[in-house]
Amino acid sequence: MINTDKYEGHLIDKAIEDNRSVWCWHDWMLKNAETIEQYNATNYLLNDAPKLLAEVKRLREENKKYESFLYFEGFNPKEVIE
Repeated sequence: MINTDKYEGHLIDKAIEDNRSVWCWHDWMLKNAETIEQYNATNYLLNDAPKLLAEVKRLREENKKYESFLYFEGFNPKEVIE
């Protein structure tokens, strides 16, 4: 399990609010971070991005197992989720 508390206050929220495409994160962070906490939160998020992606992929595979089980038992997973 990944502790996501350290990402609180990251700068992606600001980039989305400003409708910007951010191509060079490190330079953009240095220019736009208003506090050291904001800089650190964004830096943690960027550094952990590969771990987060791996976790998403792992969870999707786990979900496929449950979907297969539900089909096997005669349920439609989309109906069960709703």
